[in-house]
Amino acid sequence: MLLFLITFYLLPLISVISIIVISITLISNSRPDTESNRVLIASVFEKYADDTLPTIQATNHKIIHQTWKTNMLPEDYKVWSQHIKEVNPEWEYVLWTDKQNRKFIETYYDWFLPTYDSYDKNIKRIDAVRYFLLYHYGGVYLDMDMTTLVKLDKYISCEKPIFGYQDTKNISIANAYMFTPKGHPLFKELIVGLEETKNKHVLQATGPHYLTTHIHKNKYEVTLYEMPFVYNVEYNKVNYSDTHDFDKIKEQYPESFCAGFWTATWIKNTLTYRIPPNIKTQKVGPEQKIPRKILKVLLTLGESPSQYSASEEVFKIYESWIITNPTYEILFYSNEDCINYLKENFSERYLEAYNKLIPLAYKTDFFRLCWLYKSGGVYTDFLLLSLLPLDEIITKNLTFLAAKDTKKECMWNGLICSTAEHPFIEKTLQNVLQNIEQNYYGKTPLDPTGPGVFGRSIKEVHPEGEYTIGNFAKKNSNFYLSVKNKDLCIQRPGRIKIWNVVKGNNYTSLWKQKNIYSQKY
Repeated sequence: MLLFLITFYLLPLISVISIIVISITLISNSRPDTESNRVLIASVFEKYADDTLPTIQATNHKIIHQTWKTNMLPEDYKVWSQHIKEVNPEWEYVLWTDKQNRKFIETYYDWFLPTYDSYDKNIKRIDAVRYFLLYHYGGVYLDMDMTTLVKLDKYISCEKPIFGYQDTKNISIANAYMFTPKGHPLFKELIVGLEETKNKHVLQATGPHYLTTHIHKNKYEVTLYEMPFVYNVEYNKVNYSDTHDFDKIKEQYPESFCAGFWTATWIKNTLTYRIPPNIKTQKVGPEQKIPRKILKVLLTLGESPSQYSASEEVFKIYESWIITNPTYEILFYSNEDCINYLKENFSERYLEAYNKLIPLAYKTDFFRLCWLYKSGGVYTDFLLLSLLPLDEIITKNLTFLAAKDTKKECMWNGLICSTAEHPFIEKTLQNVLQNIEQNYYGKTPLDPTGPGVFGRSIKEVHPEGEYTIGNFAKKNSNFYLSVKNKDLCIQRPGRIKIWNVVKGNNYTSLWKQKNIYSQKY
């Protein structure tokens, strides 16, 4: 057991060290209020994430179960789970989300729901639900940080459960890989016993120690594979040279039919996500004048954001717009995307204006106006956390929505909803273009392209049609955009930041240095 505990806690810490070194050059975040931030973000997903249960077609044991917080996976998990599917095309693959897990318990095992909800750590829920899924459906359960190296059919018969030791002394039986036929009495014992251990440490309450105890106590006929057949990294203390090169892993561990990478996200999550460039509309929404498109722009120094990865917290802020707005298409633009859009939709004058701006924030200010004028839709700053579906704010005939800034006579431009060619956007774009061409600085850093010129431009126009002006103000420790007494979003919750995106390119500093316009244009 000592070996198991050392392996379980020490190996993830070793891998964390190597990952942190890499992620400094990627998208990261840093501020003190991390835990309250996680709770805030989790509350959005708990309220709005889809909990529709998957339809399982398989009538035999050939089902592979995995579970993650949502259906959007970290980059490593995408690679490993895709490999499972490629190696086992005859098996049905099911990814269960946290919301679906709870819905499954509520639907089929409601007697356990009070215990499930009362767990002090989410990892206990993840441990527990895997026993229920396997009892209910049968099949194979694999942790997200595992993959298969050979076909499951080669080593699985449907007669009895299969597990693996994760220590060389054959003491600890892990629950990261398990197989069982449907309705096996061992798994019935496992789910019934969870109530009694719910207040213990996770390893004893729901994890490997709990599983090991029940297997030895109940004496059911099971198959127990020794290392390195299922669990292999600890076998000779040699880490994989490349966790995505499965041929090399098979050479390194020729006796293994699985590979485990022990990311241990329940201790500390250092995984990163790729930001998808386009999320299609998932549902049809009611008719409205403002197009159902949400644009997010992330301009970086050097590489395109498509080559960057986001920490989970940053990614969840991005994903909050997907979760709360399934009736909208989500677009993510890099600098290259912005340039191509301007080339395709505007004259050379607009592209020169964009290229002339040095601060990335000013480029984003200018481009959002171009995109809103030409395409119409919803622009949101990258680090805005969505709290509410836009369908609860945007009405059928609404043509424009923005908010008063905290600064006098300014309009906040972190979220703008507009029809194409709206007079407010048209006037602001004209004024910003003129400011850029005349090297205008104004009285504050907000004047050349941002909230200052936005506020002044709106005062110059009196358009027809329905429009709404909300409020952007500080409440508690965060800044909220509120519309009609409803909080729509939060700007940079917990003052979250992105590493290496604006480092050395702060618009306020450049404005003070009189260095916001390139001399090339």
